[in-house]
Amino acid sequence: MNLSSSLSFLSLENCRLQGKFPSSMGNLKHLQYLGLAYNNFTGSIPYDFGQLTKLVSLYLYANDYLSVEPAFFDKTVQNLTKLRVLALDSVNMSLVVPNSLTNLSSSLSSLSLSRCGLQGKIPGNIFLLPNLVSLYLPYNEGLTGSFPPSNVSNVLRVLVLSDTRISIYLENDFISNLKSLKYMILSNCNIVGSKLPLFGNLTRLFQLNLSNNNFSGQIPSSFGNLVQLGYLDLSSNNFTGQIPSSLGNLVQLGSLNLNSNNLKGQIPDSFANLTLLKELDLSNNQLQGPIHSQLSTILDLHRLFLYGNLLNGTIPSFLFALPSLWDLDLEK
Repeated sequence: MNLSSSLSFLSLENCRLQGKFPSSMGNLKHLQYLGLAYNNFTGSIPYDFGQLTKLVSLYLYANDYLSVEPAFFDKTVQNLTKLRVLALDSVNMSLVVPNSLTNLSSSLSSLSLSRCGLQGKIPGNIFLLPNLVSLYLPYNEGLTGSFPPSNVSNVLRVLVLSDTRISIYLENDFISNLKSLKYMILSNCNIVGSKLPLFGNLTRLFQLNLSNNNFSGQIPSSFGNLVQLGYLDLSSNNFTGQIPSSLGNLVQLGSLNLNSNNLKGQIPDSFANLTLLKELDLSNNQLQGPIHSQLSTILDLHRLFLYGNLLNGTIPSFLFALPSLWDLDLEK
């Protein structure tokens, strides 16, 4: 691959490139943007990558046969002081000690390392980088450590820690430092504490996923404060009691998933307010009573799952009149 050494922008994403990662990349000393995602590069990223000292954005994700050697990573994070975006999702980093992340540039705004095979304790300073807007670390099951209770970047907008063993302590300080969050994905996490009502203070959230966390008790009514939510997933927990009517305040919701809990009572009448819903999954609970007209106002509903409940009565005719409904399951 012969490229001009004066290049400052190079994007070859999804070009079906294959073979060993180009060893000549280190010669592109003026590169500020490098995008090689969605290719089939193999082998290790060359050590001379650390010479790209002007690099601002680096996208190498979705090269599933590419790996990172510890020596490369240490040198790279030390030399790339201008780096703002680092995305290595699905690149094999199993040999890299997470403590190497300590040296990442303080200017970093986006760190994305999902499915990298990271193991060990993540350094706490990662959460404290002053310009960090997006932190995406899911599906690193061996990743441990603790989310700090204070001094977290107050510009953080995206936090995704699903399927890690990073401890998250539900305290007032944890929530108060995340008031700018828009996307919080904490499915199958090591969440410690029971102060779930605190999530109701994150009023800028657009997406919240707390599925598969063994939460118990009632769904907090304070979740009804999250009026900007477009997506809410509380499935695969142990929530009991009735579905709070306050969820009917979430009029921007496009998807609501309460599947596989122990919820009882009827579908709240307030669900009639959720007119933008496209997906509603209340399956595998203990909901009772008939399906009333509380769903008849959701004209753009695509998927409705109510199976595995104790619902009774006749199937209301309005369900078959919904113009966009293409997936309906009412099986007991």
